[in-house]
Amino acid sequence: MKVWNRAMTPTPDRFTEAAPLLLDALAHVNENSAFSFNAWMSVLGPAGLGVSALCEDFGALSDEMARRGQEDEVFRTKVAAAAACMAGVPEDSVWNVVGGAGDMSGTPNIVGIQESRFQFHQLAGAVASTVEMVDYIHSLAGTPASVSVSIWGTGPAVRVTFGYESISDMDQRAAAAASDPGFHERQAAFAASVGDPIESSSLVLRRIL
Repeated sequence: MKVWNRAMTPTPDRFTEAAPLLLDALAHVNENSAFSFNAWMSVLGPAGLGVSALCEDFGALSDEMARRGQEDEVFRTKVAAAAACMAGVPEDSVWNVVGGAGDMSGTPNIVGIQESRFQFHQLAGAVASTVEMVDYIHSLAGTPASVSVSIWGTGPAVRVTFGYESISDMDQRAAAAASDPGFHERQAAFAASVGDPIESSSLVLRRIL
């Protein structure tokens, strides 16, 4: 399974207009697509909006999006209206899901995302250690999570996506992991065996579609 993402940043003066216009465009897309697209708004981290879709074949998803952009005048009009609220150009990425723990078959209401970029020689060790860490966190708090890897457009990167019912659910599950000594021991062992990432980031998103 693969996850396609598009990240966008609204301009400050049109921030409140951006989400309704994006949702209008996505409603049209979902009525006319073989895929299901979700929309997200940031809760913690840089203020922004996002779109995601699951697919087995990214080529099929990409081809459909290209055809829609060329042939669907309604889509182009709706996207132009949403894009007028955005700063700069969107950033796209595609992630190959390589592991996880718990049930992530449904789309969570809230996701916590931790993303780290590595050198190529670190990638295999980082993936193995991350899968092990996710299993351990699930054993502590029952938190469902997926581990995914991206190369193109992001550089070698590993992403963990934790799924939650609500922000309160996230707080409670995160506290259970953070208070466990074994969690911190595994974090230290990860750093010792894999080395430091080039950069790391985290954010929390709320699903709005």
